[in-house]
This record gives sequence, structure tokens and C-alpha cells, in this order.
Amino acid sequence: MEEQSVSFTVPLIPPSCNHYVKHTRSGRHYLTPEATKFKADMQHFVGFQHVVGEYFTVEATIYLGAKQKGDVDGFAKVLLDALADLRVFRTVKKGLAVAVSDAHVFDLHLRKRRDVANPRTEITVRAIKRGTF
Repeated sequence: MEEQSVSFTVPLIPPSCNHYVKHTRSGRHYLTPEATKFKADMQHFVGFQHVVGEYFTVEATIYLGAKQKGDVDGFAKVLLDALADLRVFRTVKKGLAVAVSDAHVFDLHLRKRRDVANPRTEITVRAIKRGTF
């Protein structure tokens, strides 16, 4: 079986984890408007692309624009959650490809670069098989 993968470029920068989830005084958690918008906008660029596999590797390069900043590790959570919400990760159960969470991501390669003229996030998702890691 051939290794499945998808690649896409999103002309957006994911919000950092500091701008992802907020908490009320009562302890309730909610997504910030910035995170909600990022996830909704990503749908346009991801479309219905998906990868079917047991486990996954995600490679992403975040190209920051002028005056944009963020810790490389702070981008990971919202990026993986967005991919899972958009049903990019799928596995076969009872003959059907069903969406799974980002808990099935076993490798994450995240890079931060600067491109003032063209800020963006380039993402590749690959299926990997048990026993290859």
C-alpha cells in the first residue's frame, strides 16, 4: 500500500497557545475569536483533503511576516487541533474511513522562519504504519 500524504499552503499564521483558549472566572474554557477564525479560514485552504492511516506525521513551516512573533512550540496546539477538526486525520474502521483526533500524530516537525513578503503556513501530513517508528 502506497504511503498517503497531502500538502497545502495556508496564507495564515496560527495563533499561539496564549491566544488560543481563554478561561472564565467560573472555570469554563472557550476558544478565542482569533482561534475560531483561524480554524474557519483554514477550511477554505484544506477543503476536503485527508490522509487515511494508522498514525500520522505532520510537518509544518510557519513563515512569519513583518513584526509577527511567536514561540515555535506555541503554534503546535492550534495547528494540530485545526487539522483534526477539519477531519484531515482518518483511519479505517469496519471498512469506512473515519476521522480521528490528533492523538494519532506520532511525529511533529515544526519550523519557524521569516518571509516578510509572504507570511504563510506550509503543511504536509503523511500516514505512517505501526512498526515504522
